[in-house]
Amino acid sequence: MTVPPSTERLLSVIELQNAVAATAMSTDQVMSIVAERARLLLGSAGAVVGVVEGPDIIVRAARGVAIGSDGRIARTTAFGRAVADGKPVIDGKETAVPLLYGESAVGVLGTTGTTATPEGRRDAAPARAGRRHRAPPRLHVSQAEA
Repeated sequence: MTVPPSTERLLSVIELQNAVAATAMSTDQVMSIVAERARLLLGSAGAVVGVVEGPDIIVRAARGVAIGSDGRIARTTAFGRAVADGKPVIDGKETAVPLLYGESAVGVLGTTGTTATPEGRRDAAPARAGRRHRAPPRLHVSQAEA
């Protein structure tokens, strides 16, 4: 059973999307804001945005408790499994959502130390990039960056 996202949570995501669209932020600034908002929305101790670079998942933005302190995310973690499977992973207090470009996972948005119940996190869905996928909550990755 899927629990519908709260109105407050959806409004927060729309607010973030509008803030990103209204400013000329760099990709790194956008990833940093997205990590911080994910941490706050889920009541997490930490959040990370990782990008697939060859065989590695490289931390591009982190907020709160350090995740991937060496700058890499292990493929054996919930974050790595979300990239490998192309599906959200909820594992204990970790939540990971793959960032998809077409059908390929190009990164991951993940949180750790989440205090929200699993029912409150079931509205997680893979974030797809590209012009066809413009509905929130989405993190768009331009073709040049993928």
